[in-house]
Amino acid sequence: MSVMKELLNSALALSQKDRGKLIAKLLESLEHETKETTAQLSPEWMDEIERRIERYERGETQAREWTEVKADLEAYLRRRQARRAKS
Repeated sequence: MSVMKELLNSALALSQKDRGKLIAKLLESLEHETKETTAQLSPEWMDEIERRIERYERGETQAREWTEVKADLEAYLRRRQARRAKS
């Protein structure tokens, strides 16, 4: 059994209260990692992120599902690789 499945089974065996505490700790760890990653971004990237958020909030752009974005990126990379193979 994978480590992930073992962890999930162990977590599901906890009481509701303890599962809630576990979730809170996991979310806290993600927030900490997000803050560290954000701190590593350049001021230019932070400005770009702010501009994109503002455009979204004004309704000038729309959010897309990750699966759609991923499919578009994969298609782009396949086309790019095919072009390079031809040259």
